[in-house]
Amino acid sequence: MIRDAAGNLYGTTVFGGQNPPLTCGLPDAFFQSGLGCGTVYKLDASTHQETVLHTFTFDDGHEPLGLALDQAGNLIGATQFGDNTDCRLGFLLLGCGEIFSIDASGNLSFVYEFDHTAMCPFKFCPPPPPGPAPELLGWSPSFVAVDKQGNIFGVTSNGGNFGLGVIFKIDPQGNYSVLHHFAGPGDGFATQQLLLRNHQLYGINADGGNTLDCDFGFAGCGTIFKLDTRTGKFTVLHAFSKNDEGTTPTALAFDQNGNLIGSNLFGGKSVFDTTVCTGGGGCGNVFRLKLNGENDDRQ
Repeated sequence: MIRDAAGNLYGTTVFGGQNPPLTCGLPDAFFQSGLGCGTVYKLDASTHQETVLHTFTFDDGHEPLGLALDQAGNLIGATQFGDNTDCRLGFLLLGCGEIFSIDASGNLSFVYEFDHTAMCPFKFCPPPPPGPAPELLGWSPSFVAVDKQGNIFGVTSNGGNFGLGVIFKIDPQGNYSVLHHFAGPGDGFATQQLLLRNHQLYGINADGGNTLDCDFGFAGCGTIFKLDTRTGKFTVLHAFSKNDEGTTPTALAFDQNGNLIGSNLFGGKSVFDTTVCTGGGGCGNVFRLKLNGENDDRQ
């Protein structure tokens, strides 16, 4: 969720809303259960009244995740799937996703539509040799951030040189460029949050880093990264190294001193204790990361 200057809150629901004739790329069983394609909503600071600003219908996207506010007060967001139907995983039609804008009157417009013909990312469905290469420009966007100049930065979950997603930039003229290709364990993948401050993008990846000890599937313990939006330089600030440190980071924010505060879904002091949480996977923890790279104050 995000908050505007008046204190109103804005957020997204991944499902809910309408069930259009197209099934939002989901199997029929999901469609019949009435999940819907997702919504964008507002919670008024004074009245606490909820207003649905937009209901997605697959043609304009489905499964919205990230939101940001631009300088004009428009909501900028991403839908992971929907819109263009070229993108699929295996036989499942998902759509490529898109970046959208919602103005003060609730009108939705497209900022950028991911209409690339997506190849098969190796982490989901490796094609037989020689097979096609992964889609280089990325698809399935999730989280976004907007700077004062109107540039939109975001991440995708799929595509790129390694099939693990990219960090991208869309300038005010609508030009799209890739700033970084996620490469796997070294820099992480499966981004869960994105922040922007002083020309620096900060984010967390649920996977990557140490691939020997975490996540029960050798996907890694997760990473925290930074990207300089002026130079494109990408830096891993911290790679979670073992289960008892915490794994699978899922949230990130700044504290009053400019340090990063986040949480891990699994791991922590309770790891390997099969009597609590996830059968020994740990209950998670809250951490602080000083921006000089020192990780401390774990709880």
